[in-house]
Amino acid sequence: MAQAFGEPAFGGAFHPNETMVYGNTLPFYGNPGRSRMTIYSRRKRHRVTWFGDQENLTWWDQAGPARPRELFEGPSEIRWNVRSGEDLVSASLEGGGEKRDVIVKWRKIRGARLFKGLFRASKAAREFEMGVLLLSRDVPTPKPLLWGELRLCGVVLEEYLVAERVGDASPLPECLWKTARDPAERHRLLEAAGRAVREVHEAGILHGDLNSSNILIQRKGPSCEAMVIDFAGAKDLGSLSDLHREKDLSRFCKSLLPHVREEDKLIFRTAYATRSFS
Repeated sequence: MAQAFGEPAFGGAFHPNETMVYGNTLPFYGNPGRSRMTIYSRRKRHRVTWFGDQENLTWWDQAGPARPRELFEGPSEIRWNVRSGEDLVSASLEGGGEKRDVIVKWRKIRGARLFKGLFRASKAAREFEMGVLLLSRDVPTPKPLLWGELRLCGVVLEEYLVAERVGDASPLPECLWKTARDPAERHRLLEAAGRAVREVHEAGILHGDLNSSNILIQRKGPSCEAMVIDFAGAKDLGSLSDLHREKDLSRFCKSLLPHVREEDKLIFRTAYATRSFS
């Protein structure tokens, strides 16, 4: 949604008197099919550049806050620290008559990691592209909408990832804790997780940082389905060796403790090893 310089890019609901924002949507030549929208702040000499498909950028232009950090300062239905330096928030944003429930991940870059951004794509960019790749291979994962980077002199200081929120979904550890006294339900959860991880591996993707918190469980009546998330460190290997598979599986099984007993891990591995011919 190209705009003339001097025309506010957003509606101004987020402190319009403090920050004046301008934006232009231009083709992103580094990745065909992507566009970018650069947002300038008058108060700070930083610029936030958003990348994504034209449709999603147009929606974000009308729905997103002028300062994305505002999303993390107000009340939210879901808000927790993913790991040091990261924050995750759930929000309902409306733009152009379209309301979307989204998850926004905010990551602050500090220390030696500042220089890595000069030589490789940001974590948000890698997670976005891997999410698009997984969906193209029919692997269920939250749909990524766009990502943003706040740079100063070419160095990434902050990065954002916006993805569609999966309805009625909870992290696997939370579900295991709730079903601590129900072995049958716990087994169903682990079986769903095993199938989900196998689906990722069969698509030729090595997760690289697989743990129980990277599994989302979605309830569908008496049954449940699982999907894998957080693919920032994933690699597209085309075909995974047994060693690569075991690397992910061992890391995942270690993360299950103390949520399950040692013998319950066999449920997960059996479901992983069972091929689906449906």
